[in-house]
Amino acid sequence: MAKSETIVQIAEAAGVSATTVSMVINGKADKYRISKKTQEKVQSVIANSSFQPNQHARSLRTNKTMTLGLIVADLSTHYFSNIAKTAERHARKQGYQLLIVDSDNNPDNERTLVEQLHLRGVDGIIVATTQSRWSNGFDGPVVFLDRGTNAQQSVVATNNRDATYDLVSALIKAELIDDNVRYIGGDTNITTAQERWQGFADALKDNGINPRTIVRYDGSFSSEWGSEAMQAIHDSGFKNGAIFMGAQMLTEGVLSWWQDQGLSIPEGITLCAFDDHPFLNYLNVPVSTVEQDIHGLATAAVDQVIQHIQDENKKSEQHIVPARLHIRHGGE
Repeated sequence: MAKSETIVQIAEAAGVSATTVSMVINGKADKYRISKKTQEKVQSVIANSSFQPNQHARSLRTNKTMTLGLIVADLSTHYFSNIAKTAERHARKQGYQLLIVDSDNNPDNERTLVEQLHLRGVDGIIVATTQSRWSNGFDGPVVFLDRGTNAQQSVVATNNRDATYDLVSALIKAELIDDNVRYIGGDTNITTAQERWQGFADALKDNGINPRTIVRYDGSFSSEWGSEAMQAIHDSGFKNGAIFMGAQMLTEGVLSWWQDQGLSIPEGITLCAFDDHPFLNYLNVPVSTVEQDIHGLATAAVDQVIQHIQDENKKSEQHIVPARLHIRHGGE
């Protein structure tokens, strides 16, 4: 009975009824038209008290576990590790526990993880999918983060095409990119790879360069592929021009290749990339980049999936988060 007594104490402190407190705790405040002001008042009193709701009893009553699943493609990267950290903090503030798992960029792993999260009873899933066609049986809310699919679900992503277009256009204007450029990309089945190439190609075309003449090296979003592609570019005799890398791990692979060979990057080579990392500020060789808004992406994805959980009739939407350019050639 300690819990009901605590609810009474919360109600007295907030100046509302115990029923109102119960509605707020169990996520039914909007359904019963309890004002936002009253909800915030109750939540404020709870936040400043030692009250801890019984989550097991709550889940039996509401059919909700207050847990979310987050599937990232590669937790070892700066981008996804920070996405996970930010999303966990934001979910916790909303009263949800976030279960974080890593598909290792493998569609089979992803399908298994979705099934496991489903068995754990998560209320919704956020996924940076590795699948071009979503084919999983999870029947709860799903929000795609970073990458979309054929499924009619909400998507939270960067403006990949426009950001790449803006970066390449700026470097063409600065005469740092011309028709002698190489493109290193990831898995072309993933929407981010498609959108970034489209922005790259459109920028070239709009500046009088035929993108069909550009040599592309498409593989996987991994440092291993970045190194392999850089080896191929070097073996082709490429010494002057620009190299665009379509993701952080590709950039790491390219830079690692030069270091492993004990070679300095020639002054005639311009490096530019999608995704930023703090270490790029300390390199002797400038790398101009697109920086994604990690905080904006992670918090929007959590907000979207919670909104779908709370409102089953909420329509799917595409939430685009703007990116920022870092033009390090010649200073920002």
